[in-house]
Amino acid sequence: IHVHPATMILALRGKQGPGKIVLVTDAMATIGTDMTSFTLNGRTIYRKDGSLRLADGTLAGADLDMISAIRFVHRVIGLDLASLYPAEAIGQAHRLGRFANGTAADIVGLSEHLDLRNVWIGGEKVFTANGRLQL
Repeated sequence: IHVHPATMILALRGKQGPGKIVLVTDAMATIGTDMTSFTLNGRTIYRKDGSLRLADGTLAGADLDMISAIRFVHRVIGLDLASLYPAEAIGQAHRLGRFANGTAADIVGLSEHLDLRNVWIGGEKVFTANGRLQL
């Protein structure tokens, strides 16, 4: 909602590569719920049509979870914006953001449709699609 999809596609294609663009989301409390409003810092924020707004219509945040953001960028350029590039941006590419011997083994398993299936932290499976934590 912050940027028109066509503008985002143009930016993604023009700024590919390490240190150029990383994928983030400013998701709020509504993610994963059926909430239609919530209070933050004494102000009511309303969820409608994929955006979060104050009563006067001012944009207040994103109603976008990371997997939805990944689905969008994957269609355009791939998954490095959600894995390798953020690791490089924080100086941790030697242990995060890629598959290699000696890396952290923090992995998100996705289906062919990019639905979350499994999560491993430190090589240990901690989440499955059925929602059971295995810590």
